[in-house]
Amino acid sequence: MLINNYHTHTKRCGHATGEDREYVAFALKNHMKTLGFSCHVSHTDFTLNQQYLSDIQKLKNEYQDQIQILIAFECEYVDDMIPYYQNLIQTKQVDYLIFGNHYTEFAGKMYNFCLSYKDITYFDIYYNALKKALDSHLFRYICHPDVFLKGYQKWDEHTIQFTHRIGRLLSQYDCYVELSGSGCRGHAYFNYEGKLVPPYPFKEFFKILKQYPLKFILGADAHAPEQLNDSAIAYIENMAKELELNVVQEIQFDERS
Repeated sequence: MLINNYHTHTKRCGHATGEDREYVAFALKNHMKTLGFSCHVSHTDFTLNQQYLSDIQKLKNEYQDQIQILIAFECEYVDDMIPYYQNLIQTKQVDYLIFGNHYTEFAGKMYNFCLSYKDITYFDIYYNALKKALDSHLFRYICHPDVFLKGYQKWDEHTIQFTHRIGRLLSQYDCYVELSGSGCRGHAYFNYEGKLVPPYPFKEFFKILKQYPLKFILGADAHAPEQLNDSAIAYIENMAKELELNVVQEIQFDERS
């Protein structure tokens, strides 16, 4: 099981369950050392963001002698949000920011990479959003970099070439690359070599990323307290072990986030 988890959601995101304190209680029961809360940032309700920050800070203070609680947001790349993200880091309201590339705006159109896109031209849009996020130096934790497979739903010569592009890009930055437990809990499985497999983390994707000098991190991407230690955690641990990935157990976030 994970001793340190930096990817934990709360019910504020609308698709998670459990009270904040229940996540802490579960983590303590399972002898975890670090619990990083990383709820999805709201682009419209900043009072909700501030209430979340305040609530988790109170837990952080209350349990400081029992467990390290960290405060973060999972973010998308949105140009107008960059000053807000920068302020969160500069004023130390968060310990770090996670980049989750679910959607982005391009040429006036919103692209959701988790929906079914069979046109490979959208890979460039996904790549550009990832590059902009890395170039901002606000994100050192890149969660589920293979989430585009949830929409594309197959592994072919295009995804192989694209994965190499992602590997080359990520290797240029000081970042941690996540194997996410969340993809194992969904229902968007696709057929690969006669078997239904989760779209992420996808073994063939990480076989390619292994060829690049990267640091990997295992993330529960928990949306319920019990998901801090469930079958999805065993799945990502087994995959990392099988592929002999360079997995970092504990992250030291510096002033760059």
